[in-house]
Amino acid sequence: MSKKQFIEDVFELAFGDDAINREFTFGEVLAKLREFSDAGLVSEKPAGYTGVTDDENKGVELTQAEVDTLLTNKIGGMYNGD
Repeated sequence: MSKKQFIEDVFELAFGDDAINREFTFGEVLAKLREFSDAGLVSEKPAGYTGVTDDENKGVELTQAEVDTLLTNKIGGMYNGD
């Protein structure tokens, strides 16, 4: 990969398609990538999380309608075609 292609790819990671031609500075690109990195390091725990194993902290149950939806091919659920 050339330096030019690397820079174009990094600009697109920061600001999307064709970002290299949208007059962003290297500083703006670096700041955006740091923002993404910092956001990725944040560890938010869901409401009610107790830090126990999954077996002890299963969450909410699905309604029958939600189960039925998952078992159909309407939304690409777990329907197996039988």
